[in-house]
Amino acid sequence: MLKKITISLLLSLGMTLAHASDFSGAIDFDHGNKHYQGNWGEGAVIKNTINVSASWTPGPWSFTLAVPYQQMKYDFSGLIFQGSPYQRLRATLVSKGQTVNGFGDATLSSSYTFESEEKGWWLSPGAVIKWDNGDASQGLGTNTRDFTAQIAGGWDNTIFGIDTLIGQTWVGEDASLAATVQPKDFGFWELATRISPVKWMDLGVRYHDQTKSSDQSPSNATTEWSVAFKPAKRLSIRGYYMDYAEGPGVPKNETGLGVSYKF
Repeated sequence: MLKKITISLLLSLGMTLAHASDFSGAIDFDHGNKHYQGNWGEGAVIKNTINVSASWTPGPWSFTLAVPYQQMKYDFSGLIFQGSPYQRLRATLVSKGQTVNGFGDATLSSSYTFESEEKGWWLSPGAVIKWDNGDASQGLGTNTRDFTAQIAGGWDNTIFGIDTLIGQTWVGEDASLAATVQPKDFGFWELATRISPVKWMDLGVRYHDQTKSSDQSPSNATTEWSVAFKPAKRLSIRGYYMDYAEGPGVPKNETGLGVSYKF
């Protein structure tokens, strides 16, 4: 099914590129510290990610291919899980001082946006395909090919904005795991708000929740606070703090700094 969906998306992309299109790209750098605490390990995972993406936006359509390159350093010994912090797709035993580098799982996304420039509202149904090219044994990927269907919408003006997202992810089979411990499909939703006191700064709060993807999954809520600065039209700098629900193998919190440049 995933192969057919991928082919359909690529065919649609090829047909739309035959017409007038708008090409763009972005390079994003993120430095994050995930702090773990509990019986499964106590310490931090320091993660640096460079994400390169290319987009085609012919009219209301948008197609984006994103490829991340990751470096992770562990300052504790214990178990961590890949994927969403609450999926618990695969446990990896890590050692203090261990460092891993490599490409993470690539994604191909598409969406179609309905919007009213006068009233400020927008609605965007879309889909995301995640490959399994990242080395799961090193904690760089999940070893599953996933498909997500989602719909986003919101209302924005120059000072205030509110966005929401709801979706369902169908998780592919992990050939290295037994049938009894395969990860389950899950649904999710988000609600985010933004306040821009000045033109070059955004203050944001985002709440994310999802259904349990395994019988052992803990509570699945995450809250993120962020501040973003836009010193130039194509450049933005963002700091964030994320608070995770308590659960085995789940980070307690995460802090980070990101820089994004669009071209």
